[in-house]
Amino acid sequence: MDVTCAILAGGKSRRMGRDKTTLKLGDCFLINHVYYTARKVFRRVIILSSRHSHFPGIDAPVLPDALPLSGPMVGIVSALIYASTPYVFVVGCDMPNLSEEAFQYMVGEAHGGEDVIIPRTELGFEPLHALYNRSCISYFLTAIGKNRLKIPDTFCYLSVRELPYHSSFRHKGHPVFTNINIEQDLSIIPDMNRSENRTIRDMNGDDLGEVPSSSSLPEASSPSGQTLMNKKTNPKIVTAAVIEKDGHILIAKRKRGKQHFGNWEFPGGTLEEGETPEQCLKRELQEELAITTEVGGLICISEYSYTPEFTIRLLAYRTTVISGIFNLTDHEEIRWVKPTDLANYDFPEADRPIVEKLVKEYRQ
Repeated sequence: MDVTCAILAGGKSRRMGRDKTTLKLGDCFLINHVYYTARKVFRRVIILSSRHSHFPGIDAPVLPDALPLSGPMVGIVSALIYASTPYVFVVGCDMPNLSEEAFQYMVGEAHGGEDVIIPRTELGFEPLHALYNRSCISYFLTAIGKNRLKIPDTFCYLSVRELPYHSSFRHKGHPVFTNINIEQDLSIIPDMNRSENRTIRDMNGDDLGEVPSSSSLPEASSPSGQTLMNKKTNPKIVTAAVIEKDGHILIAKRKRGKQHFGNWEFPGGTLEEGETPEQCLKRELQEELAITTEVGGLICISEYSYTPEFTIRLLAYRTTVISGIFNLTDHEEIRWVKPTDLANYDFPEADRPIVEKLVKEYRQ
């Protein structure tokens, strides 16, 4: 099964007092150790952090949280949104005792129909050593909108496969779920403090590079240009398609009687329960424009509160038309517009950041 591994590295490390990713573990940093262990098993590894732009010695994209909030659920849903595989294996950046055996065992337990595959020990669920299906996206986004941020609280709505104790869940005498909250915690895993080979190899024996020195690790930085969500609102999750053809982008004019009548928009619609954003977008485009589409990568996420009680969270994706003849049911007309001309059209406030990003991309 093709699985992406996502390392959550955007925490504020309040108890630690400094960035956990910079902790030394033998001859390497904690974040590098976690990455090298994951890379031996997973061909696709991504790192989620709005506080870092890169990590020396790590050949994996560092992606910002998809929402201007913090917490494990935000990191997990961000990873699911970014991933191109059905499942994402989520781990924390502060877990020095991860093992290939535990990764392989849990991936082998994913049969394709479960939303979540998660260990359950005597201490409870282990949400930061678990597999999540992209079918969880709508449920997690809804929970975040209601400020219900405990991951197990969503399990009553999901198909969850609980994994009892397995021998692979212990490694070097300690649970693989062990995480580091203060620097002294490293002492509970003495074997991990021994010097290790400075060159790590992946599953194919390819050189993954040398472990960086501490002076080369980037400083954490705060995300910018984000508008914080009002936690009292329950945002409506909406998808939008950026469809390109011959250097032009498709826009559609809202139909009379609809909200924002007369404005132009990127076609799409509201996420329904149990849908991924891509499934939602395909369905909406078929219903509204009678076209069959292929949904590509996420461009950006925009959020706007039209009233204190009504907030839109808009996820924009690059989209390709595969077949169909345009038949408008929700719009008065459509136009193919040059990216530089988008600013000449009236868009609802939630769509405007997408316009700005597309114009900026074209000019670059």
